[in-house]
Amino acid sequence: MPTVRVLAGATALAFLAGPYRDLYLQDAQATVFQDPAWLGAWAEQLPPAAAPLLLVAEDRPGHGAAALALVHDATGPRERLYPLSAPMADYVRATGPRADSAPIAASLMVALRRFAGGHIDIAVSDVPAACALGQTLIEAAGRQGWRHTTGHCAAIDLPVDYAAMSASTRRSHRRRQHRWDRLAESRSVVYCRTRTTAELLDTYSVLADLHERRWAGASPLPHAAHPGLAGVWRPVLGRCGADMFSIATLSVDGTVVAAQLCVMRRPTCYSLVAAMDPEFQDLAPGHALLRLLTRDLHDQRFRVLDLGRTVEGQRYKHQYLPRWMSTVSVGCVPTSPLDRSMLRSEALRTVATTAPGPPC
Repeated sequence: MPTVRVLAGATALAFLAGPYRDLYLQDAQATVFQDPAWLGAWAEQLPPAAAPLLLVAEDRPGHGAAALALVHDATGPRERLYPLSAPMADYVRATGPRADSAPIAASLMVALRRFAGGHIDIAVSDVPAACALGQTLIEAAGRQGWRHTTGHCAAIDLPVDYAAMSASTRRSHRRRQHRWDRLAESRSVVYCRTRTTAELLDTYSVLADLHERRWAGASPLPHAAHPGLAGVWRPVLGRCGADMFSIATLSVDGTVVAAQLCVMRRPTCYSLVAAMDPEFQDLAPGHALLRLLTRDLHDQRFRVLDLGRTVEGQRYKHQYLPRWMSTVSVGCVPTSPLDRSMLRSEALRTVATTAPGPPC
């Protein structure tokens, strides 16, 4: 039966920088949000009272089959366990050649239940519902009475098949394109995408400013625009660089009117943050940029533009005939007094699947 090792702090970081990379490269289902460079960059942004924690599932002694990257956070009055890079990651998965097997997923769930039994708040978010861990979380949450919510993500296959759209949608696209064609007759309209880290960081400042202006005096859609935009992204972009990140922009007379931050792992490009100039909203610059970006990505041999989690108020995504995927988020807040010795206990270093923890 699989067992789970719990690695915390510096030990977890060492594993993330070493053996974890092999698990990632052997996992055909892994997304860019499981890339060790992505996770390592977010680990550097953790507050002082938080530390990375890895659950490493072994199918035989000393042989890692999968790992789930989490954070143990003691910042507030209660200890919490949540995915490393949440909520910035649209997809949270266990990573490794056997990550999508039922026994491995069950062993990780046992470990999570043991933490909950030690009075640590658990929040595992945005796990693809179709994967083994997602299915295990749904089943276990029902049995244990954990909170359980479902989300939806949209992915556009490239090239965009405009001919397959409804007649009314095609007319909307043509009408918007006609406006931009007319604008380009008298003004300079330029699309570009950053190619170097220096360009990325410079353009990020423009995107952050656009984002702030777009939501000035209003509340962003929940979970749609990532929180802390101005404070946390720049060091992550600087650490990971242009090999992983790019920002697409649409400019009019040298002024950026729409920008979109993307993170890439071929053949998929993931859209993370989009921002538009409110003064140009009548021209729908976001749609114009998205049309140009999908064409650019297809030319660069990308096969999918993933628009990530979708909430009410983002109906524009439906116009691009996306594939819809479900994600699951589960949580547990134990009611018993907090036991802060839980992570320091040697007994927790190895968690056997044959020893299920107490219910939350």
